[in-house]
Amino acid sequence: TAALLPLEKNLSLLGVLYPVTLAVSVLIGFGLSLALVPQQARESALLRMLGVGALPLRLLLSGTQLALALLGVVLGMGLLALLRGPGAIGAQAFAAAGLYLMGVLLGTLLGATLVSRRKPMELLQVKE
Repeated sequence: TAALLPLEKNLSLLGVLYPVTLAVSVLIGFGLSLALVPQQARESALLRMLGVGALPLRLLLSGTQLALALLGVVLGMGLLALLRGPGAIGAQAFAAAGLYLMGVLLGTLLGATLVSRRKPMELLQVKE
């Protein structure tokens, strides 16, 4: 019992921390993608000047960020399967990956909407 009691405490602590880590991963996916989309402001302005509409620009910006996040999730799942074995990828891992991708999607859609609503000349101005 002396050896099992600390292990049971650790398991109960992990049960409490798991939803917190899921929420943090969603917030990281949202915040990081929201911060990375405006980095492509110059390219967005050039595409707008070339006649690309706001909706195709939003889809392009969101699609590239989402594709990169999906590639990262697939590589992470592959690494998890490599380190722990093929049976280690369970429903919790897929749920965590899905929640992260949902956060990335929401962040990129919001960032792409904010970028595509601005005028191209505003996007090209250098701010210090």
